[in-house]
Amino acid sequence: MAKFLSFNIVNTGAATTEGSKLVNVDQIGDVSYAAGTLTLSLKNTATSAIAIVLATTQDGTAGAPVNTVGSPQIDAVNRAMTANPGGVKANVSFPKDQTGGAPPAGQAPLATNLQVYVQSWTYTA
Repeated sequence: MAKFLSFNIVNTGAATTEGSKLVNVDQIGDVSYAAGTLTLSLKNTATSAIAIVLATTQDGTAGAPVNTVGSPQIDAVNRAMTANPGGVKANVSFPKDQTGGAPPAGQAPLATNLQVYVQSWTYTA
């Protein structure tokens, strides 16, 4: 299991915020998702959390991913947390959203589904 999860921020509207952010896997207590924001609750304090804004755009404009079935954003984090990459860091890769509908089990995303990007990262102590 990796020691750190890596999230790649892509926001061409705020280029100085772009790049990889790391979070220690041992500090993650809970993962939740609502309205375009993935929240990693941390074990540091009762209020420690990282809010990760996800979007289907790369330029900082709004575009919350659409989900009609399941929670693929949480699943992506859980897969990365339990991965055995043989290294210290595992990259969290978000799947396409379900704008055009959920693909049948085992099938590729539908052509109308949009790629999901990490747009911003906010740490709260």
